[in-house]
Amino acid sequence: MATHPQLLADRAMGQFRQGQFNAAFKTARAGAKEHPRESFFFNLAGLAQVQGGNPRDAIDWFRKAIRVNPSNVEAQNNLAQTLTSLGETKTALDLIEKFLLKRKDNDVLLYLKAMALNVAGQNAAAKEALDTLLAAYPNDARALNLRGTIRYALGEENEASQDYQASLSLRPNSPDVLANFALLLSRAGRMDDALASAQKSVELAPNYGLGLNRLAMIQNEMGDQTASLATYLRALELAPYDAELLLDTASIATRETAAKIEALTDAALKKEKPSTLSRAYLFLAKAKLALAKGDIAGSDAYFVQGNALHHQNRPFDRARVIREQAQTLALFASKPPEMSDVPPTRPRPIFVLGLPRSGTTLIEQVISAHPDVYGAGELPWMERVARRILEAETPLDDASCRDLRDYYLSNLPRMPDNTTAFVDKMPGNYKRIGFILAGFPDAIILSIRRDPRDVALSMWQTTFGSQGMYFTFDQREMAFELNAYRQYMLAWEQIFPGRIHEIDYETLVGDVSAESRRIADICGLEWVDAMERPHENVKAVRTASITQVRSPVSTKSVGRWKKHAGALKEFIAGLEPTLWPDL
Repeated sequence: MATHPQLLADRAMGQFRQGQFNAAFKTARAGAKEHPRESFFFNLAGLAQVQGGNPRDAIDWFRKAIRVNPSNVEAQNNLAQTLTSLGETKTALDLIEKFLLKRKDNDVLLYLKAMALNVAGQNAAAKEALDTLLAAYPNDARALNLRGTIRYALGEENEASQDYQASLSLRPNSPDVLANFALLLSRAGRMDDALASAQKSVELAPNYGLGLNRLAMIQNEMGDQTASLATYLRALELAPYDAELLLDTASIATRETAAKIEALTDAALKKEKPSTLSRAYLFLAKAKLALAKGDIAGSDAYFVQGNALHHQNRPFDRARVIREQAQTLALFASKPPEMSDVPPTRPRPIFVLGLPRSGTTLIEQVISAHPDVYGAGELPWMERVARRILEAETPLDDASCRDLRDYYLSNLPRMPDNTTAFVDKMPGNYKRIGFILAGFPDAIILSIRRDPRDVALSMWQTTFGSQGMYFTFDQREMAFELNAYRQYMLAWEQIFPGRIHEIDYETLVGDVSAESRRIADICGLEWVDAMERPHENVKAVRTASITQVRSPVSTKSVGRWKKHAGALKEFIAGLEPTLWPDL
C-alpha cells in the first residue's frame, strides 16, 4: 500500500530542513516512485542533490519535475539556477527567455537572468537586467546585493558599496550581503571592517559556504594562515567537491591536511565532466599538493593539464594587447603633456610596478614598514582612468591630465593622519607610466626587474581570476606578454629618462639591508631598521605573494625555474633574445 503523499512530503521536508540531504533525497525519490504525478517529489529530490553537493545529478530531477507539471515555477527556477551554477549559462539563459514569455513574475526571472549573465561574464547586460528589475521593485534586497556584486566586478566600487548598504538596510542580518560586503571592504584596505563583516556572516549562518570562504580569505590576507586553513576545512565539510574551494585549500595545506584534501580532489575529479573550468581547478589543486610534497615532475604534469583546460575556457586576447600598446605609446610619442601650477601631491605617491610575481609585494612590504608610509595594495584607479582615455581616443592635455589626477585621488582609501607617502603596487601599471607622470609629475616610480623565467614559473603555478591575466595559462602567451612588457619599459625609459628607478629582485633578496637603504633614499624616506625585516610587517597582503612575504627574505626562489626547465621550454623558446640580452 502506497504511503500517503503528504506524509512522505512532510518526512522529506523535515529531513531537508535538518540538513539530512541524503535522507531527504531517498525519501523524495521514494515519493516520486510511489506518486509519479506529484511534481513536488521530483523537485525536492533535485534540491536535496544540490545541497548534498551533487548539482549535476539534480538537473534530471528538476527536468522531470517540469515534465510532470510544466507550471512548476519552483522547479523552473531551480533548474535555471543550477545550470548557472554549473557554468551552463547558455542553456540557462535560453530557458529563462522561454519562461519570461509564459510567466508574470518577471522580478524573479530577471534576477535569474542577471545571475546567468554574471556567470557568463556579461556583466554590463547583467547590470541592465537588474536596473530594470530595481526600477520596478526598488526594495528588492536580493537584487541590490547582486547588483552590488556586479558593480564591483565592473569597477564601480562606490556604487557597489551603496547597493550593499541599501540591501543591508533592508536585511541587516543577511549572511549573503555581509559576505559580499566583506570582499569589497578588504579590497578597499578596511581589513578590520572586512573581518567583522565576514565573521558576522558566519555567526548568522555557520554552514553558509560563501561566508566561510570570505572569512578564510580575509584571515589568510591578515596573516592568520592557521585560522584560514581551519575555516576552509569547515567549508569543505559542506561542499567537499567544490573545485575552487579545493584549490584554495590546497594552496595553504599542511602535511597533516594534504592527504584529506587530495582524497577529496580525486573524488571530485571522478565526478567532474571533461573540459570544464572546474576540472582545471581540480588539476591545479593536485599540482599544488604535489608541489608541497616535493614531487616536481608530478606537479609540472598537473600544471600542464590544469592550465591547458583553463586556457581553453578562458582564452587570452592577444590582439587587444597589440592594439592597446600601439595606441598607448603613440599617445606619448611626442612631447609628454605637462600641467601648469600643479601643487605637490600629499601624501606622495610611490608606484611600484613590474610583471606579476616579480616582487612588487615584497617591495611594498619593505617601504610600508616605514611608520609614515601607507601600503595601499593594488589600486585599480590608474588602470581604469587610462583605459577611459584610450577608449575615448582623446589627446592628453592640461584638462584631461587634471581629470586623471582628480579621479585617482578621489578614489584613494582612507590613510592614517601621519601618512607622508603611500604605495600603489599594481604591477600592470608598467603599461601606464606615461599616464602616471602626466597626472603626477612628482610621483616616484620603482620598476621591479626579475629573471623572466622565475617570473613565468611563478605565474604558471598561480591561478589568476582577472581577464588581464589569462595569458598566464599558456606558455606561448606568457612569452608574448613578457616580450610586450620589455617593449613598454624600453619605450618609457626613452620617453622619461631618469624617472624610472629599477630595482633588481635578485639584488634585493641577496642583501635586503643594503637594498632597502637604497629604496628609502630613492623614496626620500629616512631608513628605519624595520625596512630590512619586511616579513614582520603586519599590514594585510591581498595578493598571491602572501605566503612568501610572511617568511624572512631569502634567495631560495632565485633560479627556481631550473628545476622546471623542461615544463617551461615553450615559454623560454618564445622569449625575444634582443629584448632579453642578459639571459
